[in-house]
Amino acid sequence: MFTAGGDAFAVDEFLLAHTVAPKDVWHRGEPRRYGKLRTWSGFTLVASEAEFTDLDRQVQDVIGFIQKHAAWLEALVAYPGAEFTSFDFGVEILSGTPIPSVYFPPDLVKAAGHIGLGLQASIYWPLSTSNEATGA
Repeated sequence: MFTAGGDAFAVDEFLLAHTVAPKDVWHRGEPRRYGKLRTWSGFTLVASEAEFTDLDRQVQDVIGFIQKHAAWLEALVAYPGAEFTSFDFGVEILSGTPIPSVYFPPDLVKAAGHIGLGLQASIYWPLSTSNEATGA
């Protein structure tokens, strides 16, 4: 998932000026869950359809995404108010892994860093099955 935004980011103006197909768009001050208001404006888009269990494919998809969309990504990083631009890799960690870690290969780090994009990993543990929950 790719996320971009900021406190003073004119998200609608940016999206009108660039050919981008966002998954979600939100604006500062709009309602969020639990009665809170959004504190910044932004958008997300899907950069990889790979499963959380397939980090290698996510990495390759994002490298291809950066190469294909470098022009508007560079414009985004330079756009006034765009304070946060990052690819978030959803990663499922196997049960019993004592210290989860995520490795990003140099070609991904270089491609993202050259433009000024961030990389992050959201760690997910697999949901327990009903057999595991009951001890059966």
